Order: sequence, then C-alpha cells, then structure tokens
Amino acid sequence: MKRRFAVTGAIAAGLLILSTGNAWAGTNITVKTTDSTPGGGATFQANGDRVVVCDLQEDGLPAVGYLRRYDGALWSTTVAGGYNTCKERSIDIPEGQKVTLTVCLIKDGNDVFCRTAAGAA
Repeated sequence: MKRRFAVTGAIAAGLLILSTGNAWAGTNITVKTTDSTPGGGATFQANGDRVVVCDLQEDGLPAVGYLRRYDGALWSTTVAGGYNTCKERSIDIPEGQKVTLTVCLIKDGNDVFCRTAAGAA
C-alpha cells in the first residue's frame, strides 16, 4: 500500500513538474480523470508542445489523452496502458494556438471519467 502511494505521488509530482514552464510560451494544462481516485492524468507542456498521459491506478483501465484545437479538430491521441506507465508525444503546434486537453479512462472500448481543460500553445 505504501509503495502504491509513493509511486502515485511520484507520477503526480512528475505531472506537476511537466506542467511548469515559461508563461510567454503558452499555457500549460494538467488534468486528471473524474473517478473518485483518478486513474489517469495528462499534461500539455506549451514549451515544446509535449503531451504526457499517465495511467495512475491499478484498475485495468488504460488512460487516453486527446489534444484538440479549440475548434475541435484533433491534434493528437496518446494512450498509456498499464499501471504506473506514461506515454509522451511531441507535436508541432503554432504559437498561440488555443487547445484543449482531455483525459479519459478506456472501459469496454468507451471513454469514461473524462475531464477537459483549455490552454494555448
């Protein structure tokens, strides 16, 4: 149990570190799924246009992150499957482009416990 909290804390700290950056480069975004003990988390780091998606809970449900332009067009989909795993993707997005980041868990092929936040590249 202690190991689980330590690992989850380390992942959360990593997401926090990835969410920090220069304000002039855009807006960083960090979101977690809406289940009672968030099973997934995602971060968009504006400086470098990086998306990181992490599976935070040993529940058998992979985490998926969607980075979209503000008009809804999809830039990227990133899936992290397996407890304590993270996947990273870098994308070239024009500076100042408004974006949304959504993180969900995948259950029976459907997105569940989704949460979305907005920012800018």
